[in-house]
Amino acid sequence: MHKKVKVLGATVFGLLLLAACATLDQSDFLRSGGSKDAGFVEISWDQTRIDNGKGASTGSLNEASAACREWGFTGGAEQPMSQPEERCVSLRGMGCGRFVMSQKFRCLR
Repeated sequence: MHKKVKVLGATVFGLLLLAACATLDQSDFLRSGGSKDAGFVEISWDQTRIDNGKGASTGSLNEASAACREWGFTGGAEQPMSQPEERCVSLRGMGCGRFVMSQKFRCLR
């Protein structure tokens, strides 16, 4: 019985470590707002409590640049206009289990 508990514990621990090392994929980023006339785009993505945000800065900038280019801004997007804003969308245990992160980027001509 103790051997099964140890194996189960090691499996759960390994899965948690793997999840903590996960990086965000480009498909995780969505355009959630912005204004072509004002020259900015807002990008959003989901992030869990155990996510470390790896890939968030690159992925969100890539998505913002693509959106700006579609609007005719040949320079894509520059670094974010502000820090990411987070909104809790799922409470878990002692705090928030899942967030929606949003960040605004200025489009470049």
